[in-house]
Amino acid sequence: MKRVFKIAVPVKPAQQIILVACLLITLFIPVSVLSQTDSTTAKASEGKSLISPTIEFISTQKGDNTIDLKAILKAKIKRTLTKLYGMKISFSSSDSSGKELGKIITDRNGMALLNYKADGITAGAEGKLHFKASFAGNKSAEAAEEELIQEMPRALWSPNPPLWMLITFIILVTVVWGHYIVIVYELFRLRKEQPKTNT
Repeated sequence: MKRVFKIAVPVKPAQQIILVACLLITLFIPVSVLSQTDSTTAKASEGKSLISPTIEFISTQKGDNTIDLKAILKAKIKRTLTKLYGMKISFSSSDSSGKELGKIITDRNGMALLNYKADGITAGAEGKLHFKASFAGNKSAEAAEEELIQEMPRALWSPNPPLWMLITFIILVTVVWGHYIVIVYELFRLRKEQPKTNT
């Protein structure tokens, strides 16, 4: 036969009430009170006054030698991506000249569209145009900018044609006009060699 020993610890009713109260308090205290605070949320709440916008910058080259520069200004506000309207976007050339192309106010879709003649700006040696869209910022938003590289068609009639294309064109034109010059010379020579007939 087995013997079972039970050790009885006398618990007073006052201790039982305190123990149950402590368990209930720990059960109903929110976890956020007991957990460590996040330092990034504290910093975000301090700098909550300015929003940080981004620019989506797109270019489209048209057949009439114009380029459409489209910039869409967006910002994350309360965890949703919002398009900002009524903001001034400056378009410029981001190469060494830094020529300003124009300033456009964004519409209600947050879009600023500038149509620019490609002849007004020179392409680099590689045939690329460099553009920049920038937002200067205001009291509620930080400044933002975005750069874009537009490749121009490398044709003979472009401002900076490829060297191999230029040399080929010059050789072909020289050969064709050389034939014309030889034909005209032979015609004059034949005219001189014609025998004169005496009447």
